[in-house]
Amino acid sequence: MKFESVQVKLKNNEIVEIREAEIGDAAELLVTKKRYIGESEFIPLTKEEFSSTEETEKSWIQSYIDNENSLLLVATHQKQIIGNMDITGASRNMLKHTAMVGIGIVEEWTNIGLGTELFRCGLHWAKNNQILELLWLNTFATNKGGLRLYEKFGFVETGRLEHFIKMPNGKYVVNISMALKLR
Repeated sequence: MKFESVQVKLKNNEIVEIREAEIGDAAELLVTKKRYIGESEFIPLTKEEFSSTEETEKSWIQSYIDNENSLLLVATHQKQIIGNMDITGASRNMLKHTAMVGIGIVEEWTNIGLGTELFRCGLHWAKNNQILELLWLNTFATNKGGLRLYEKFGFVETGRLEHFIKMPNGKYVVNISMALKLR
C-alpha cells in the first residue's frame, strides 16, 4: 500500500473516504468514469469513445499498483466511488521523474471541496515520492474551476495550444498545459 486511507469532511458536511484504488474497484470505477465522462464538458473524450471494459480497468488499476511513480486514488461516499485522481508516472528513464495528473468527479460531487481534497492527498503523496520531481496536466481554458484548483496548489501555466480541442458544436477551446515542480 502506497497511500494510507483518509476520511475528509466536505462543504456539504458529508464524510468521504479517499484511498488507493484496488483491483476489486474495477467494475464500479468503470461505471463512475462513464458517468463523469458523460457529464463533464472538460474531458476531451465522449462517452461513446470510452471503450474500457472491466478487464482493462483491472489492468489499468494494476499498473498504478505496480509503478512506484504512479498513484490512483478513489473517493468514496457510503462505499460508492464518486471520483478519482490519477498521478501517472512516465515509464521512460529520462522522464520517470515526471507524472501526468488527471481527475474526474461525478457532477453532483463537484464544487464542494472534493477536488481540493483529492489534490491535497495526491500531492502530499507525490511530494514524498523519491522519484517524482515534476507534475503536469492539461486542461481546457474554459475550465475556470479547475484552473483555480490547480493554481491553488501551485501549478503554473507552461503553455497554450490554440485549436487543439474541437468541441462537438465545432467551436475550438484553448488547451492549457500546467506544471508543478516538486523539488
